[in-house]
Amino acid sequence: MTKDRAKVGVKGRRRQAQYTLEELLARCKGKGRRTKEEREWQRAKPVGRELI
Repeated sequence: MTKDRAKVGVKGRRRQAQYTLEELLARCKGKGRRTKEEREWQRAKPVGRELI
């Protein structure tokens, strides 16, 4: 950490990991069946100016 008059900063920066879609999906655990609320939300018609 550096301090220069009115500026405070942190030196060094960790590189952000980059993943492919396949890698991310492989880490996801399917939660099985959707709840009634989730199914109703997915079947709901647009109520505003959504782009579909």
